[in-house]
Amino acid sequence: MWYMQSTLVQPEGQATNHASNNPESGTCDFTAKNGKYTSLRTHDNETIIEDFITEANFIIQCVNARAPTKDNISSINIHVQLSPKSKNRYAQKVFRERIKLDETLYKEYRQFETLRVKAFRVNMSPEQKEKYNEKTRLRMKKYREKKKSEGTDTASHPKQKTRKEKEKQREKWRKDKQLQRDNLNPQKKRRINEKRRKQYALQKQKTAPIDINTESDKTSTVPETASSSGYQTKCARRKAVSRSIKILPKNPDKFAEVVATIIKKSTPRKKAALKNKCIASPSSKKKIRIS
Repeated sequence: MWYMQSTLVQPEGQATNHASNNPESGTCDFTAKNGKYTSLRTHDNETIIEDFITEANFIIQCVNARAPTKDNISSINIHVQLSPKSKNRYAQKVFRERIKLDETLYKEYRQFETLRVKAFRVNMSPEQKEKYNEKTRLRMKKYREKKKSEGTDTASHPKQKTRKEKEKQREKWRKDKQLQRDNLNPQKKRRINEKRRKQYALQKQKTAPIDINTESDKTSTVPETASSSGYQTKCARRKAVSRSIKILPKNPDKFAEVVATIIKKSTPRKKAALKNKCIASPSSKKKIRIS
């Protein structure tokens, strides 16, 4: 342990320096003024950060709050001990604050730290990886709890982006995708092209116009499934229908008008798909008999 000890005499409006008798044991010199520490130095004149001074002053206030006795009526004995881990934490904080003053040096330091951590992760053993992941999980859990106590929800939806921000993001995605395509090997490109051609042929086959006068179409009845409707699963089709219904008008007349306009302005392929589903366009509604 790193021990610090001092006896503080509270003069009225005077500054008094008090040092321990054994500076080699890691003790510190306190400078007191009006019953408060104003600076704190070790035996090699190394200044300790202000956080510890604030903590020491808080201890003084707690001691002064007690009823005066024969022992503390003229002087107050304070014994503070600091663990090596806390001492190292304070030293690292001082080092980071000092190096941030030089932007160039701090940038080089961050680059070095990035490479160092990357090399450390690559060379970790399975036991070290497990320990590292567990510490990371606990750290993130503590961070989320802290944000939750502050009223900041880390799992909330992202902020709505403007049109300019969306265009900038799409441009970035476009460049990243182009770079990914450039780095593909020929075998991977061939597999992707084959998959795309197969999907295109399937889609074209589904949307092809069907002659309703042929005998095969009259006799054959294909049950409507998730695959024949264009969706891979029934859940996907149900979600699409639910989203569409939410944005359509609730009024029956407005609903019918919107749907009729959508059918009227649909493309030829969509009209062919509607015809395949036995849905007539608004122009041909006169030919439909309802019995």
